[in-house]
Amino acid sequence: MKKLIFSIFLLLLLGLVACREYPHVRPLLQEAEMLMPDRPDSSLILLESIRFPEKLSAEDYATWCLLVTEARDKNYVEHTSDSVINVAVRYFEKQENSLHYVKALYYKGRVFQDQRKIEEATALFVKALDAGKDCQDYNLLFLVSSRLGTLYGYQDFADRALDSYRIAYQYAVQSGDSSCLSYAYSYIGRAYGMKKDWGNAIESYKKGEEIALAVNNKSALSLSLNECATIYKQVRSFEKAKECMDRIAAMVSDENIKSKTKIYLGIGDLYRLMNQYDSAIVYLQKALLYDNLYTKQSVYQCFYYLYEERQEYKKAVEYNNLYWAYADSINKMENKEAILAVEARYKYEQLEKESMLEKEKRNQKILYLVAAFLFLLLCIIIAYQWRLLKKNREIQVIKKKLNCFLKESGQNKISIDQNLQKIADLTGQLNEKKQKLADTALLKVKKEKLEEENRSLTQRNEKLQKEIQKGFILLNRQNEEFATYKRKIEEKESCPNILVRLDKEKKRLQEDDWEELLLMMNQISQGFSHHLLEAHPCLSENDLRFCCLIRLGYSLSDLCVLLGVQEEAISKRKARMRKHINEDKKWKKGELEAYIKSF
Repeated sequence: MKKLIFSIFLLLLLGLVACREYPHVRPLLQEAEMLMPDRPDSSLILLESIRFPEKLSAEDYATWCLLVTEARDKNYVEHTSDSVINVAVRYFEKQENSLHYVKALYYKGRVFQDQRKIEEATALFVKALDAGKDCQDYNLLFLVSSRLGTLYGYQDFADRALDSYRIAYQYAVQSGDSSCLSYAYSYIGRAYGMKKDWGNAIESYKKGEEIALAVNNKSALSLSLNECATIYKQVRSFEKAKECMDRIAAMVSDENIKSKTKIYLGIGDLYRLMNQYDSAIVYLQKALLYDNLYTKQSVYQCFYYLYEERQEYKKAVEYNNLYWAYADSINKMENKEAILAVEARYKYEQLEKESMLEKEKRNQKILYLVAAFLFLLLCIIIAYQWRLLKKNREIQVIKKKLNCFLKESGQNKISIDQNLQKIADLTGQLNEKKQKLADTALLKVKKEKLEEENRSLTQRNEKLQKEIQKGFILLNRQNEEFATYKRKIEEKESCPNILVRLDKEKKRLQEDDWEELLLMMNQISQGFSHHLLEAHPCLSENDLRFCCLIRLGYSLSDLCVLLGVQEEAISKRKARMRKHINEDKKWKKGELEAYIKSF
């Protein structure tokens, strides 16, 4: 009984695994993860090409949610909802893979950061660092700690920001990544700038600049130069600040208008601070080439300051009005974007709920199929047990009859031996008493009677021997059937999955095997026989069985064994199947098999 319960549990597990959809997705997820560091745009395209990711297994769906959030973040797509990353956080929180859990916490923090939920994002980054204490991915820990420092900076916690940036520096050293080290020095310089420790700030930026130049990382170099220029502006070292801005401008191509205009804005503002108003106007006019509301707002504000300083108040008022007009446009745009973001989030959450309901229905359907399969298997096992019990009773009846026959045969043999002894005694008496005729006649009668009785018993024993032989033959046959039923029960209990049994030993399928095989096939392929019969109602039960074996991919030799026919019969069956499916179609080699496997 314990073995039967274990078998049913194993079968349930196999059924759930068999019902898993999209087994080809995992290689795609692995490829997307490999592309992520260098080609996040390709990774995002690959991930978004997966249809209905919520239908994947729990592990694959959680991995997809984590990777797609990471890809969107690396492609600078603003996060509007935390529904997707929450799936990854909930799943990996219960797993032993600390790396994926730390990464899930980090990207959930990034989502909250984009949603301006600074306190929640800060708490998540702190939690990620705590969870990643034993993690060996130092680049990831560098990202987490540097982001945490940035959030502390937003909240004017200069000391905490500096501590976090120093932790990021330690992780950069451990990672051996020079680019991370350059960024770490720039971040530390930023924290010193918040503390108005200008000397340490400039020194940190210089170190970051040296490393960025050594590894030719233009992005890291641009960061250190740009923020260092800001520090020089604070200490009114405008020439040094302009030198930093000129170096940044030299690195940016003329085609990159967006970056160029920001640089022109910075240089123009420096010239204004240096009271070189004509040069400032030239660069500020260049900054207006890029049609960006934020850039134009800042440019008009600089023009306002410039003309106010030159005491050209009329122009100053005009630019001040333009500044406030753009400020108003930006506020309206941000409000509109906020409304659209809320609407998008609501729609996404609605779709998520619908998807969850659909998933629950599908899981419920799978459970019903598994339950039906288990019930059928249980019925089959009970039927075999009942037949086994019946055979056992028949064997006992035969054994009882044989015992009776053997007992009667033994008693007859004893009677024959006793009669033979009496005959011998009578024969002796006849020889002794020949003179007494009357006695002699009586003895002869007794002798003849005993001889007749012996003949009768001998004939009866001969008949009993024949019955005994028949009984032994029947008993052997019943024992063989009993052993067969017992072997089948043991096979089903030890290996409930018929596909596994067929892989171990190919043999001709019996009627009960077909029932089990078709049910398993329908479970694996989501109602294979039903869909095939709907498309082609003319198919017979034997046709469905044949299609089932083709759908499972058995070879020609296997088909011959399983069906108990010759190769010629298989060819005829395939020809008949082609005619049933589409009589007018000219079928190519292998096309029938491909068509059946499509269901």
